[in-house]
Amino acid sequence: MTFHRAIDVTADPAGAIGDLAKVGVQRILTSGGAQSAVDGVDVLRKLVQRAAGRVQIMAGGGVRTEHIPALAAAGVDAVHLSARRSVAGHPSGPGGGHPSHDATDVDVVRAAIAAARVSS
Repeated sequence: MTFHRAIDVTADPAGAIGDLAKVGVQRILTSGGAQSAVDGVDVLRKLVQRAAGRVQIMAGGGVRTEHIPALAAAGVDAVHLSARRSVAGHPSGPGGGHPSHDATDVDVVRAAIAAARVSS
C-alpha cells in the first residue's frame, strides 16, 4: 500500500507517519510538501528520520535524474519520476485518438539508474 502525496497537505506530515504505519501503509510518496521533491529535501530528510524504517519514504513530484543524488543523500528509500517522451505520428488508441502519446524514454531510465548507483 502506497500513501500517494496526500501527506503533503496534512498539518503534521511527520506526525502522520506513525498512524500510517499502524494501518499498514508500506510506502509514502511525497514531495516533502513542496512543489517538487528537490525543493522539499529538508522535510524529506525529517520524514525519513521519523519513519525509522517502519515505512518507506519515496520522493516524488518533479523529480529529474539530476535530483537523485540530493534525494538519496536525504535518505529516501526510492524515487518516483516520469521517464517519458512524447511520440508523434501514431494514434494513441484503437479507432484513432490524439496523434501523439507518451512512451518510456529508455535514456532517462538509464540515467536515473546510473544516478542512483552513484548515490548509493
